Amino acid sequence: FGRINDVYSSQFGDCVLKLIAERIVSSCKQQDCVERISGDIFAIIIHDVNGRDKGKMVEFAQNLHSKIGQPLQLEGKELLIGASMSVILNNDLDASDDLMSHATTLLRNLKSGDCRGNIQFFSGGLREKAMQVYQLEYELRKAIQAKVFTLVYQPVVDVSKDNKVVSFEALVRWNNSERGMIPPSEFIPIAEETGLIVPLGELILRGACRQAKEWVDLGYTDLKIAVNFSAKQFS
Repeated sequence: FGRINDVYSSQFGDCVLKLIAERIVSSCKQQDCVERISGDIFAIIIHDVNGRDKGKMVEFAQNLHSKIGQPLQLEGKELLIGASMSVILNNDLDASDDLMSHATTLLRNLKSGDCRGNIQFFSGGLREKAMQVYQLEYELRKAIQAKVFTLVYQPVVDVSKDNKVVSFEALVRWNNSERGMIPPSEFIPIAEETGLIVPLGELILRGACRQAKEWVDLGYTDLKIAVNFSAKQFS
């Protein structure tokens, strides 16, 4: 939605929001509550949810998602709008504050990950998972400052030359003092999301260069080391 404001104007964007709001309202019943809570974020409270099973809620969400995604005509322009939707049933949580907090967290996860533009139903443990990610981010910041990461070097061999090692790929490892070895699949996405991938990538590059120099000093002059770069690091 921000791109619509940038390309056209905020006034044009307001007109888009009004049309989207009309589509949302027309999909709901009279007793349901529709609210624009900020920017391009809407909340819908369906009051007779106890009378619907999850299957009907899935159907409602899918129909609404499809309706929002239909081509939108405005001032001679055709727009395609996507929507990320988080859904929480009122028997999942008790307090209204918890409902909003979890819906917001779930929506943020959707919009920042590979599931952007999809529908996701709430599942238990969301807050606990968020706390775990927050704690891991805190520890990642400390680990970068303390430079506790190590590199391992995966050899690349040429099978046509009697399996001669022709290069290496530098791979980062994090041995946490409390958790033990933390897989890159856990901390690299957090580093990417928070921008910590830039100082981490610099540590990796400097470490690989240092190792290359040590090997060159030992006489291994025909040497190549590959280092993986984030797009953020590259820019």
